[in-house]
Amino acid sequence: MVLLVQLCAVRTCWQMDSRTGRQIAMAELLEACKTAWVSDIMRAKLFLERAEEVRTGCRKQRTQSRTRQNIGAKTKAAKLDQPLNW
Repeated sequence: MVLLVQLCAVRTCWQMDSRTGRQIAMAELLEACKTAWVSDIMRAKLFLERAEEVRTGCRKQRTQSRTRQNIGAKTKAAKLDQPLNW
């Protein structure tokens, strides 16, 4: 019986947490910052800035790749669809 009560208490506690994943991660990050050294925080900041740069670069590369494929397909189709001269 006691185990069932404890299990229900844990379940309701879990259900009551309506925070998003981002909010939970930020809370954990702030908790870790309380005991971290300044150098640890600086490295984390640089890591996050670099991650943003990488995501931006990937987005640009995908856009350029799609544009090149589109232009290449049109060029190839134009070459293949030339009228035949007899």
